[in-house]
Amino acid sequence: HRLTNGLLAAALGPLLTDRRTELPDGSRLVSAAEWEALLARGHTLAELDSARIARVHPAFRMLATAEPPSAGSAWLSAEWLPCMQFVSLKATEPREFVHALQHNLQASQSTSDKAVAQQKALSRLLGLSDALWLGLAYEPQLRASVLSVRGLVRLGACALASPERLDASLWRVLAPRLRAMPAASREAVHALLGAAGVLSIDGGGSGVG
Repeated sequence: HRLTNGLLAAALGPLLTDRRTELPDGSRLVSAAEWEALLARGHTLAELDSARIARVHPAFRMLATAEPPSAGSAWLSAEWLPCMQFVSLKATEPREFVHALQHNLQASQSTSDKAVAQQKALSRLLGLSDALWLGLAYEPQLRASVLSVRGLVRLGACALASPERLDASLWRVLAPRLRAMPAASREAVHALLGAAGVLSIDGGGSGVG
C-alpha cells in the first residue's frame, strides 16, 4: 500500500499502539488476541480471508530509516514521537561496505579463477575507496559525493560481474560527478586516483572521457 502522509498516520497509529488497523482499501489487520477470539467464536480461516481480515504477528515491529527530525524537517509530529524509539547510527564508511562484499564472496567458498579475480578486484576497490576517503577528509561534502552508497553499490556489482574492468567502471561512475565539480576539487580527485595507479579513461592525467 502507498498512502499519503495523513492516511499513513491514521493507519500506522493504531497498528503501533493496538496491533490493529483498517486500511483504505477496506482490509483489516487485527491483533493476535483478537484473531484468536474470532476463531473461538466459530469463524473459519476461509471466512476471515474472504472478509479480508489478517492477523498481526505478536512480535510485530516496525523499522524505519530516516534522517533525524529537525526544525527544518519536522517529519514526525508530537503525536508520532512517543510511538518511536530512536537509534542513531554513524554513516557507513566505504571500507565497511567493501568488507561486507568480501565476506559474502568468501562465504561462498568458491576457488574458481573468477572468484579469485573478484577477490582481487574487491581488494583493489577497498584500496581505492580508502585512498579517496582519507584523501578527501578535509572536504566532507566532496567525499560524500564521490563515495556515495549508490556509487559503491554500482562499483561492487561491477567488481563482481567484470573484475578486469574495475578501473573503467570506476570512471563511468565518477565521470558525471567530476564534471559537476569545481576545477580544484576535480583535480584533487584525479590526483588521488592517479597516486593509486588509476589513469583517467582517456589515458591522460586530468581529463575524463
